[in-house]
Amino acid sequence: MKNFNENYETIVSLQDKSKDTGAGMEYGILLTVKRGKEKRSKYYKYRDGHSASGDNWNFCFRKAEVIEETPEKVTVRLYNGDFTLDETFDLQTSQNDNQESKDPKMNEAIEKLKKYHKEKYANASYPLRHTLAFIQGQFVPNPDLEFKYDGLEVLDVFENPEKGEGIIVTKAQIDARADNGKQYEFCVYFVKEGVPELKLRQCAYETNLDKVEIPDAAVEYEKYS
Repeated sequence: MKNFNENYETIVSLQDKSKDTGAGMEYGILLTVKRGKEKRSKYYKYRDGHSASGDNWNFCFRKAEVIEETPEKVTVRLYNGDFTLDETFDLQTSQNDNQESKDPKMNEAIEKLKKYHKEKYANASYPLRHTLAFIQGQFVPNPDLEFKYDGLEVLDVFENPEKGEGIIVTKAQIDARADNGKQYEFCVYFVKEGVPELKLRQCAYETNLDKVEIPDAAVEYEKYS
């Protein structure tokens, strides 16, 4: 596999997926491409859960590999026997955590969530003594110094452009305590036409962040779509 930059290793994976539609079982393949802190996923349905007319067995991919990389894009080739399909994903080599979508409606939903959190916690602050560094005994020059809450961060995004919907996974500070540090909420939003709907919420303090399993946007989409 050819990588553009060894500091941003590109990882490609295929995962078998299934879903009971009520009329029958749907089967598909989930492709995930990850480089640095960014990740993109795409779902390929090869067996329709309602009618055989919706089947496309070419999409029963068994292999995927990177065939081209630039600082902005990754092209992956998928294989199913003699059938191949090339897909190009926008994956910056920058380590910017703020993921953006190509779909204006998804970006609109992200901005709504960021604005809501910013306005809700506009007057909230916490002292330096409530940080994990202070709790763990690290030296801090002014423990009573006040800080604004961390803003909302987008951890993962999955889009289905054909349906105009997708999933956004976020992390945002909502509290701080002297014994546990800052508290964060991790949320999963299902987005339809730019409107985010909360589907899952879990909270954890800094002292317990290692126990948090960050939801995968592509996997969550399969649950709520």
